[in-house]
Amino acid sequence: MSIDIRSLKERRRRIFSLIRKELDTLVKDKVSMVILFIIPICIITLIGIGEFSLMGGLVELYIIDYDDSDKSQEFIDTFKYNTTTEVSIKTIYATISS
Repeated sequence: MSIDIRSLKERRRRIFSLIRKELDTLVKDKVSMVILFIIPICIITLIGIGEFSLMGGLVELYIIDYDDSDKSQEFIDTFKYNTTTEVSIKTIYATISS
């Protein structure tokens, strides 16, 4: 039993020493710091700005309804009565010819 505990303590010590070594290397390397922190923050900011520009505009949606059933109409109505964005729906009813 004591061999298992010593083995676990040794593994834990090795893992923590590896973590410490990697963190020391990361702090010393400025390029890695930029890649790790600055670039993701910039990307998140750009995506956030893009979301705000889409919120106010009209979204034009084309739906081709091959089924023309109650379920498909219910699905189309979920877009029509969407309260988060203004949606202009163009429904095209089509048939499949064999």
